Amino acid sequence: SMIGRIKKYIDENYDKDISLDSVAQYVAMNPSYLSRFFKQHMGLTFLRYLNEVRISHAGRLLSSTDLSISEIMNTCGFTNQTIFNRLFKEIYGMTPRQARKTLSVS
Repeated sequence: SMIGRIKKYIDENYDKDISLDSVAQYVAMNPSYLSRFFKQHMGLTFLRYLNEVRISHAGRLLSSTDLSISEIMNTCGFTNQTIFNRLFKEIYGMTPRQARKTLSVS
């Protein structure tokens, strides 16, 4: 399905500089149509979905690697530390630093 293709593309490219426009081009859709189509089928915006995918990968890296928080942020496709921290806290209920302490494998 079209949603499946879009989700697969995001899952495979979340760490790159992808945007609604680049995904729209990939699936040969008008960007504003893709935006509405995605929200209608997924119940959340394209950007929210992309950021949730990125944050979930960041959470895994925090608990399974010794990479610094900024390295994890960059590895997962974020370019703004403030946005990364805010989204992470919104989704996990704690900051990346708190999560690292909580999840750290001794």
